Amino acid sequence: MKKITMSSFSIRVPEETHAQLRIIAAFRNTSVNTVINEALTEAINQWVQKYGPLPLPPEEFR
Repeated sequence: MKKITMSSFSIRVPEETHAQLRIIAAFRNTSVNTVINEALTEAINQWVQKYGPLPLPPEEFR
C-alpha cells in the first residue's frame, strides 16, 4: 500500500460558510477537514474529466 503524504495549508472562509461546513460534518459524523478534502477531491476529479490529467511537480518542489 502506498503511503499518502499529507500537507497542510490555511484558508479563510466566511463565518457562515464555516458554520455550514461544521453542520455538514456533524450530520455526516466526520470532521470539517474531511468534508473539505472530499470537496477538493471532487473539484479535481471534475477538472480531470473535463481537461485531462493535472501534472504533478517533481518531488523536490512539493
